[in-house]
Amino acid sequence: MEYQKPLCECSEELLVLDNVHSNNYRITKDGKVSKRKIGKPAKEGWGNELFCENCGNVYALDEDEQKRVVRGEIQREGF
Repeated sequence: MEYQKPLCECSEELLVLDNVHSNNYRITKDGKVSKRKIGKPAKEGWGNELFCENCGNVYALDEDEQKRVVRGEIQREGF
């Protein structure tokens, strides 16, 4: 099965929220975390999560058996 980038419940692509270093990253089309940082940090905290710029939902960042980023359970509802 072909990899599909994780999407929010609102259908937007999710970003990786790097809370340890307070950086945001896009997910590449092959499921890896991009090396380029984007935007401003959304919040302070610990660990990596998936964040929706559109609605603010935050999800757990999980990986599949090939170490590609997949969406986990919702951690916090958006704005």
